[in-house]
Order: sequence, then C-alpha cells, then structure tokens
Amino acid sequence: ALDARPPAAHVVGVDFSDPKLVSLSFVPMLVHVALFGLFVWLSFSQAAGPLIDNFAPGPNETGAWATLLSGIVHVVVAVLVVLASVVCSVLVGSVVCDPFYDLLSERTEELFVCRNVGPSFSVQVVLRGLVRELMATVLRLFVWGIVAVPLWALSFTPATIVATPLSFVWTWLFFAYEYVSRSLVRHAVQPKKRFGPMFSHKAVFVGFGATAWLLSFIPFLAPVLVVAATRLYLSLAVYDRVPSLYTADEKQKLKA
Repeated sequence: ALDARPPAAHVVGVDFSDPKLVSLSFVPMLVHVALFGLFVWLSFSQAAGPLIDNFAPGPNETGAWATLLSGIVHVVVAVLVVLASVVCSVLVGSVVCDPFYDLLSERTEELFVCRNVGPSFSVQVVLRGLVRELMATVLRLFVWGIVAVPLWALSFTPATIVATPLSFVWTWLFFAYEYVSRSLVRHAVQPKKRFGPMFSHKAVFVGFGATAWLLSFIPFLAPVLVVAATRLYLSLAVYDRVPSLYTADEKQKLKA
C-alpha cells in the first residue's frame, strides 16, 4: 500500500506533508525563478538600453522637465522589462516543466486514494498519448477561438463594455480547464467529453480559473496551482460531478 493512513489524514497540509510532493514542487519552482532571472538579465542588458535611448531626453536637453521625463521613461521601461520577463518565464517554464506537473498531479491524487494512479510506461502508450493530446489541444484551441475571436473583434467597438469582461471570463474558464484536464486525461476521459465538466460547473471553473490566472503571474506558484486543480477534480469526482475511474468504495472513503 502507498500509505496505511486514511485519505482524510492528508487533507490538511497535503502540499507540504509529503517529501516527494515537496521535491517535485521545488524543481519547477527553481526552473521558473531561474528563467525569470535569465529573462530579466537579458532584457535589461539587451533591450532596456535602446528603449531608454529612444524615448528618454537627449544629453543636450536639461531642466526639470527633462529630468522628470527621463525618470518616467526609466520606470516605465523597468516595469515593461519585468512584466515581459514574467510572461516569458511562465510560457517557457510551462513547457519545460510539464512532465513535473503531470507527476505532481499524480502524486497529489495518490496521497488521497492511497494507491498508484500513474499509467504503466510503454513506448506505445506514450506515442498514443502524444497523438491524442495533440488532437485535444487543437480541439481546445478551436473551441476557445470560436468565442474568443468574436469577443476580441467586439472589443474595438462600443460593445467593448460587455465584450471585455466576457473575454476574461471565457479565458478563465479555459485556464481552469488547462489545469484540471491533467486529471481528466489520467481518468481516460476522451477529448470531446472533457468539455462537459467545464460547462456543467462553469461557476466553479471560472472561479478557479480567475484565481489561477492571477497567481500564474507569480512564476514559482505554478506547482501549487497543479496541486489545487487536482484537489478540485477530486472534490467533484467523489460526488460523480466529473467522470472518474474511482470505485464506489474509494469515493466513499474520499467523502469521509
């Protein structure tokens, strides 16, 4: 048995109670922080100087206004560099750390159900999974774009007062789906059927997605979001709100 204790013993402090979970979390955290530092260094060393030279007052311009404008330009460039570094580190880090996120999600689920939940490894299984998930990604982007593109077009019209909030809500919905889909994949839910839980529990997914979207701009918090999304899936699965491979006995123990 993975652990002799009942699942309820893991509910409090699951993020820090298991050494393996902590170690799996630290790796992507360190990668994200390292990438953020790298992009900040590259941005300041390569891009900040030319931007400041183009927009700041020249050396021949003096006076209080020139000093104020120069200070504003320096602050704006610094903020832009940091924001660009955050976005780049999140995007690159999400790709580099994806295998760790799968392991994190698996380990979180194992702590609750007290058994191994990861699929057995084989080249055939991996190749089938890659093809399936590539198709799932294309489908997800297609469904997201059907609504996102018209809302983006409406944002340039007076309807922007409605289109902009709806764009955020639609993005948050799929942002949550991106994290929860790891559990759906593990429980053999077909790509076309993965949208069902998202649209059936829109308020839950939008609420989680909004929080995850905001916290994702802090690079080292991605592992925490993966663990949280797995726990969200578990809380829905035990009441049959989402498809799962759990037995009736496992669901009963999780409810306890």
